[in-house]
Amino acid sequence: MAMAVGAGRAQAQYSLAEINDLYGVENVADDEITDHLEPYNRVMLDINLFLNRALLNPNARIYKKITPEPAQKAIANAVDNLSMPSVIASDVLQGKISNSGQNTARFFINSTLGVGGLFDVAALWDMPLLPNNFDTTFGKWGVAQGEYVVLPFFGPQTLRSSVALVPAYFTSLDTYLFRNDRNWSNGLTGVKIISNSAENSQNIIAVEDSSADYYATIRSVIVRKQRQRVVESN
Repeated sequence: MAMAVGAGRAQAQYSLAEINDLYGVENVADDEITDHLEPYNRVMLDINLFLNRALLNPNARIYKKITPEPAQKAIANAVDNLSMPSVIASDVLQGKISNSGQNTARFFINSTLGVGGLFDVAALWDMPLLPNNFDTTFGKWGVAQGEYVVLPFFGPQTLRSSVALVPAYFTSLDTYLFRNDRNWSNGLTGVKIISNSAENSQNIIAVEDSSADYYATIRSVIVRKQRQRVVESN
């Protein structure tokens, strides 16, 4: 829930709307969550939140103030489009042939007619994004979530979703764009981070302000959301 880089919103971002959706999901008690690293995790979460407040949130506010909403939407669309190969690969590995076909068609349509993904043309043709990720793939294969851990920059994860960041990295287009030009590569990473932060910062602040124990709330949300996605993928 803090900073997340490399894999885009498709891998590890949870909005307030998603949290509200969880009310209909079977509750996961704290004793069902493996969290032997809680002392470290709480410190790391505080560090990530501090960096969010000190670096990301101010830049996100400036970005939202100076960037017109249509441009913000276009940039967010392009960021999502960069992660589509990860989604498609997850579909294939889960045997979701129909989903992989639709997501592949969506990717090519938006990459071409949508000018590199800036415009969601496919949605106008009744081809919405069918989300998927490698954590859900591993879960469907029977891999347990494992230890709960808060990573620097990537934020709250489970051991399984932490491992899933690796194939997500290697199947995301931004890994290979401008790889020989550090300035452009760093610029693209910066745009992704600021765009994601602009979309999620207010939700994160709202949940933090409304939670008696923000750490426990986020831990429960992350674990429950991952489990929900695996159940829904079957």
